[in-house]
Amino acid sequence: MYDWPEVAGSTDAFWAALHRTLSAGRIEAPDCLDRSASNDAIWRNPDLVLSQTCGWPLVTRYSDVLHVVARPVYAAEGCGKGTYRSAIVARSGEPLEALVRGTVAVNGFDSLSGYRTLASHLAANGMVRMDIGDFLETGSHRASIQALVEGRADVAAIDCVSWRLALDHEPAARSLAVIGWTEELPALPFVTSKANAPYAGAILAALEIAAKQAPQPHLAGVVHDGLLVAASHRRAAERMRGRDSGAPSAERDVCERSPGRVTVGERAR
Repeated sequence: MYDWPEVAGSTDAFWAALHRTLSAGRIEAPDCLDRSASNDAIWRNPDLVLSQTCGWPLVTRYSDVLHVVARPVYAAEGCGKGTYRSAIVARSGEPLEALVRGTVAVNGFDSLSGYRTLASHLAANGMVRMDIGDFLETGSHRASIQALVEGRADVAAIDCVSWRLALDHEPAARSLAVIGWTEELPALPFVTSKANAPYAGAILAALEIAAKQAPQPHLAGVVHDGLLVAASHRRAAERMRGRDSGAPSAERDVCERSPGRVTVGERAR
């Protein structure tokens, strides 16, 4: 999920370390990463050994085919031990309620970090759908950042790891301001197919070794707490849907009603 072109070499090294450990444990795994297939094809592949997924599609579309192995721990502002937040980013420090009346950039409407958590944050601050202007669906957090810099959008919620990568590799991001943070959520999990669930313990051990030998940028380790890993993502999704008894009813209004006028932006990694 964080395989930006600038860090592809680090991702490949991380996979190579994983592959060595898995092979030593007689677990078959591809020699190289597959970057050509769609997310849907990858996550529905019964032979999937390891991938990383957003929490929202995990619990809404792929819970019957994916098994959660662990949550990552990232050393980036906004991250905790197996948790993350989204940075609410804009060109200026204007109040959020003013910015959302313009254009809100979202990486995708199935994104927990870029759309659902922002809707929850807006609802918690008393805003409903009628308070929001247009949406620009960009296809990625990086493209949302570019839309802000270019003036095509006014505000966006950016996953904190993606925001850290942007500060490292997207010079224009440094002209933007973080005006707030969304609530803490479970970090984007590492998953395997349900068919490979019996090997989850060995895959977890390989992840722990790879995180020490060849960590991805800002990856500090992984955490695993059994069924609580999957349950934490389900609870977060239910909260975003407004099903939780403690969730404000306005959150359902922001999330579930039509997003209004939507412009589809140019997709970028």
